[in-house]
Amino acid sequence: MSVSEQAGRVSAPRIPDPVSVLVVEDDATIRRAVQLSLERYGYQVAVAENGLDGLEAFRTGRHDLLILDVMLPELDGIGLCRWIREESLVPVLMMSARGDALGVVSGLEAGADDYVVKPVDTPSSSPGSGRCCAAPPSGPPNRRRPRRAGPDRRIPPSPRLPGRPPGSWSSGTCP
Repeated sequence: MSVSEQAGRVSAPRIPDPVSVLVVEDDATIRRAVQLSLERYGYQVAVAENGLDGLEAFRTGRHDLLILDVMLPELDGIGLCRWIREESLVPVLMMSARGDALGVVSGLEAGADDYVVKPVDTPSSSPGSGRCCAAPPSGPPNRRRPRRAGPDRRIPPSPRLPGRPPGSWSSGTCP
């Protein structure tokens, strides 16, 4: 086909995929409110009610943004954020009732891109309003980090390993 023939062809406009957000929140009321608010703005939302389920949902899905509660059962939000940062550069928004400097610093040091204090005003909490929703300068939001090998950086395929007592994954302790 010649260039002039190709110029006459009109291609259909590409319809963008909806932005996928994973919300990890243990309070059912807050989780549902955030989910409904995001869906109202056209986002595709997946939810998890604890840190381990959130890690599993992250690993099995493709998400453009993660919204994590800090105080989660089984694996807290700080630990979950650290696990995610070992694997991905996806933007992370931490949400917590703790607004003190120590809580904010802990979340940001774990790798979160932004931190909001609950209760959250839903219009301002939409992903389009935070700086964490912009693509990082190094690439697209859901780019996976290469896994690191070595005795001090082993990442198990799932945190539900035999012999681990409940709660041993909290506070960001990675084996």
